[in-house]
Amino acid sequence: MADSESFVRCFSSFVARLDDRLPEVEQHFGGECSEEDMFSYFWGLQEAHKCLVLSVPETLKSESSAVTYRTRGNKLYRSKNLKEALKSFNFSIMFAPHPPVPSAAASLCEEPAADGTSSAFEALALAYANRSAVMFELSQYEECLKDVELAILHGYPEASRCKLLARKERCVAKRKEEGGAAERLLTTHKHCPAVATADPATPRKSDAIRLSHTPEKGRHFLANREILPGELLLTEESYSSCLLPEFLPSHCSVCLTRCLTPLPCPGCPYVTFCSSQCRSRGRRSHVAECRVMGALIPLPSPWRVALGILTRATLPRLKVWLKKLKEEEQEATAFLSRTDAKTKERGRGGDEGEGGKVKEEREARRGEGKKQTEAEEGEGNANRRRKREKAKRKKEKKEREKRLRDIENQNEASKHQDEEKEEALYRAAFHAVTNKSKHSPSQLLHACAAAFCLTKLLEAGGGFFLEDDTPYAPRQEEAELVGATLLRHLLGAKCNAFTIAEVNVPSSRAARPRPVTVGVGLSPSVALFNHSCSPSAFLTHCGGGAQALTAARTIPPGQEVTIDYLIGSRGRSAASRQSRFLSQYGFSCSCDACARDRPAYPKLPDYADVLSEDGLLLRPGTPSPSSAPSSPVCQRLCQAKDYNDLGIDLDHVPHKVKEAVSRYKDVLQRCQETATPSEDDVRTVCDLIHLLDVHAQKPSSLHLAAQLTLEDMTLRRFLHAEIKDEFYY
Repeated sequence: MADSESFVRCFSSFVARLDDRLPEVEQHFGGECSEEDMFSYFWGLQEAHKCLVLSVPETLKSESSAVTYRTRGNKLYRSKNLKEALKSFNFSIMFAPHPPVPSAAASLCEEPAADGTSSAFEALALAYANRSAVMFELSQYEECLKDVELAILHGYPEASRCKLLARKERCVAKRKEEGGAAERLLTTHKHCPAVATADPATPRKSDAIRLSHTPEKGRHFLANREILPGELLLTEESYSSCLLPEFLPSHCSVCLTRCLTPLPCPGCPYVTFCSSQCRSRGRRSHVAECRVMGALIPLPSPWRVALGILTRATLPRLKVWLKKLKEEEQEATAFLSRTDAKTKERGRGGDEGEGGKVKEEREARRGEGKKQTEAEEGEGNANRRRKREKAKRKKEKKEREKRLRDIENQNEASKHQDEEKEEALYRAAFHAVTNKSKHSPSQLLHACAAAFCLTKLLEAGGGFFLEDDTPYAPRQEEAELVGATLLRHLLGAKCNAFTIAEVNVPSSRAARPRPVTVGVGLSPSVALFNHSCSPSAFLTHCGGGAQALTAARTIPPGQEVTIDYLIGSRGRSAASRQSRFLSQYGFSCSCDACARDRPAYPKLPDYADVLSEDGLLLRPGTPSPSSAPSSPVCQRLCQAKDYNDLGIDLDHVPHKVKEAVSRYKDVLQRCQETATPSEDDVRTVCDLIHLLDVHAQKPSSLHLAAQLTLEDMTLRRFLHAEIKDEFYY
């Protein structure tokens, strides 16, 4: 999303006010500067405080707006336009004044305060009652009963309550009569599967992948063994996520799933939830942005993701965590520098010329070090080592005893564990790569301005800077700490946040199911996977804000596992992709498609001729043409002298592929008729991909098509919304 007009205007005014001081100011912004130094300097600019003030629209509940929406809904209901009537009643519920949430209940956030008799929230009660009438007409009896209860809870007028109770009785009778056979208007399938071969240390990660590091690629994941297509490699909940503005009224702001009858935020008219459980989870961080949500919605999604990271952590935690995290970062940087230096040294030649001289010097140093070590041991170094080990064991024993004393109380222990878990999650988000050194001074100045505006909005919101639940104006050191942390998360979110999609499936199957991007989220482990325009794995949103990583094709041991950062750009030219990589992520892609200057998914010959002897199938000892690189899986075939070396019957391969292609065509037909594909159909597609991995020249239209089919089927299995046609919006 483009920057909001308000911020663009403010930033332009800020730059104009700096006038001829801009070059001098930009000298304080660079990759070698810390976030703290940059933001501290920015916070001291008077021009920033005068110009960078975003307008905050009124975000409080409005009874007049609720009445307007309800009146419109009543007219639509009488004219039998139930779809539009439902939308109007939903908006009426969002804008209606809501019982306040006491601070003690903020983490629970169930329906509070109303006693069923007060008229203070009559607009909310009437909107729930009218929505229950729409639900009854649509035979959605579960939703109807919930809305009747909510209407009574919030003070539906006694004089008219008999009509509401009569609707409840009819609803119960109808539900009993139909026995749950009524057609659902909306069925949301959420499925977050367990990793089959989980790593014991991290249960949500497969033991088939391991984290590695090189100076060129940074942190990345490699395959421990051969990974087959369709294998689940990782599941992880987004640490912070946000909906695109157009989906705020129709989707839950916590799990990002579509909901027919959403529950409102008690404080603002912008955010909705699918259930009281999600509202409980969401309010913990939303309370900091609730009053300024109107100003936040137009801002770019990565900004809101960055703000979500900060508000989830809370200010008291940040003050404790950040010192430790900075120390960890310094230690990690020093360790990686030493490791990279050793790696480069090992990579240099050493048999002739200067290399031989370096090798001789290194051997000489080793000999001197060995002699020195022997001398030290002769002087009693062994005794000192034993004393150190004994002291270490004694210290560890004391630490264990202290930990045991600290967790004697079970409630305190549980709280401590939750806090440790939150700290670990924030640690992963904090250490996400920022590419700060690859940004220009003007880009960092722009990012600082964004962090400044967000800090000011947090202050105006009154829900982040709190002392004994009372808002206060932050001290300078607190504002600078929050702003510098926001700057870091803004840079991290820009190059690590991923889009989140659902598949909308019309219930009549008249229209083809289509993936729709509904939001953006940041998952720290997912952020460690590098990009390829022809990736070996793909991400899927699977409900509850979780992402799942699935293998798209066969990945041999030792090969890097990659994903595609640019969803929806597979037909773009290499130059177009490179421009996006440099501007957003700060790197140049070196995958085969970019190296050969072609689209990631080029238009290839149809797979009708894939079975021709000189077409798709590889022959032993014959590598793929230079214009069509083979996958690493094929190398063992290309290097073999004949098929007997591999135990392959040459005559049987084309027949086997023919059968797999025939089964694949049947699967494609069934996909048009079924919302959720079966396990057998998914397995059929995976088998075809594996066959082509081993026997096919690349690129191949069939190979690419099968991978895209697997991606689509996985998305439809993990999360899709099956919607009745007239409610498809």
